[in-house]
Amino acid sequence: MFKAPGMMDDPHIPTLGKPPIFQELGNTGRRALWVVAILMLVSSLIFYILGARVVVQKRLFHVLTSLVTTISFLAYFAMATGEGIGYNVASIRQEHKNAPDTVEEVYRQVFWVRWLNWGLTFTIILINLALLAGMNGASLLISVAANITMFVTGLISVFSEHGTRWAWFTISCLSYLTVVYHTGFHGRRATLAKDNQTRAFYSSIAGYFLVLLLIYPIIWAASSNTRRMSVDAEIIIYAILDILSQGVFGYWLLVSHDSMQSITLSMDGFWSNGMATKDRSELVTTRGHNQSTTLVCQAWVAFPFFEARPVKLTLTTRTGWRYKSVNTRGRTR
Repeated sequence: MFKAPGMMDDPHIPTLGKPPIFQELGNTGRRALWVVAILMLVSSLIFYILGARVVVQKRLFHVLTSLVTTISFLAYFAMATGEGIGYNVASIRQEHKNAPDTVEEVYRQVFWVRWLNWGLTFTIILINLALLAGMNGASLLISVAANITMFVTGLISVFSEHGTRWAWFTISCLSYLTVVYHTGFHGRRATLAKDNQTRAFYSSIAGYFLVLLLIYPIIWAASSNTRRMSVDAEIIIYAILDILSQGVFGYWLLVSHDSMQSITLSMDGFWSNGMATKDRSELVTTRGHNQSTTLVCQAWVAFPFFEARPVKLTLTTRTGWRYKSVNTRGRTR
């Protein structure tokens, strides 16, 4: 159709749309999801069996590691069955000299459930490393908060527009550096109070995890943020990383824990015995005008929906039970 000269310069000329492009997983990616789901399920069962073979006081690492692979199994099972999936839409405008501009929309699959998986499982892994090193609670809290921030902002960058996408990605990278600082530097410093075997093991396993964690933002940038990688390739690379950072890490930690006495962690108290009472009984005999025999029992009682506090129960032969609550500062109520 003939166009008058200068007509192409009119900004009100409508653009022409092209059929949308869908970047979705194929059969290769779907098979990879099922393979990882099965591997995580088998690993979880093995970890639970290993945990059942040790006494409850030494079972903390086994429970935490089993939770990592169990959560990962649930995430991969959801992705393999078509759950936990969204679409990131990008509009690509192409300008033409002698024809109207065209707009092409690209719909790329985003498996947002894997980000939930990483936020939960990597937090548990950081707790494992903190317990192994004997890291203080302040450093652990900051490390966990930075880890969650890393994956939350990373997910936001995937769904953001081009202008803010890289700002969120930068925040995610800074959060990773925070995790490295507290887990690497403070964790390593905490192991100075331990023996050489524990220091060497922590340096190896923590360095292994932090290097793997570094690869995740690189894949984000190459896949969802720039779309230079197919969805199947993205799934396969993430599958390999998750197997290494969750499954292999768990086997390494538990096998070393069971064979190296220096890194064995023993937990008593509530972990092993629950809300057991700490009884201290004494028999007091008073003499005088109203002679009686008094049995004094002091116990920790967990009041429903309140904190546990010491309770003093007194039994006398004349008056029966008397109740007195003692707060943590030594005052009676």
